[in-house]
Amino acid sequence: MRPIEHPDRRVLSQRAQRMLASPSMPKYLQEQFVRSAAAYDAQTNPDGYISLCVAENRLVADLMLAKMAECRDVPTSVLGYDFMVGSQVFREQLSRFMGRTFLGRDPLPRHLAVLAGAGSVLEILF
Repeated sequence: MRPIEHPDRRVLSQRAQRMLASPSMPKYLQEQFVRSAAAYDAQTNPDGYISLCVAENRLVADLMLAKMAECRDVPTSVLGYDFMVGSQVFREQLSRFMGRTFLGRDPLPRHLAVLAGAGSVLEILF
């Protein structure tokens, strides 16, 4: 990933300049996304990559989906990470719900962020 560029660095503090010069995503997470294309699978890729740096539930998907299906139809995609501000589909549905229920108009889904916990909210705000 390329660092974020600012058109006029003279207006930024040295700390901000250092932050902008660094990658926008940690190296270990970049590596995770690259290697996850060759993920472990007992039948098709027994020598594949097993991630120990993220808390995803893909290796137990068959166990979890069976249990979750008792409650409702849940796609496998919900067992892994998605956009850092929430799934696009969920934000679209939330936008319609908010428009119908409280706002009288649908906010743009790109203006919504759905996060798990106060720590995540503070991280994205700062």
